[in-house]
Amino acid sequence: MGWIENKNIKAYTDDGRGNRADVGVVTPSHGAKYLRTHADGVWTNNLLELPEF
Repeated sequence: MGWIENKNIKAYTDDGRGNRADVGVVTPSHGAKYLRTHADGVWTNNLLELPEF
């Protein structure tokens, strides 16, 4: 997660149809950091909707 927190680097997801969502690190006041997507100005749960491998 450290490289995503670096402001010079951008991470994103792409659905293959040209729709992109930025990936950011969320730091809650309690608990561990986690990744979340930001699309159209809104934090979303797109990563939770991906299939597990």
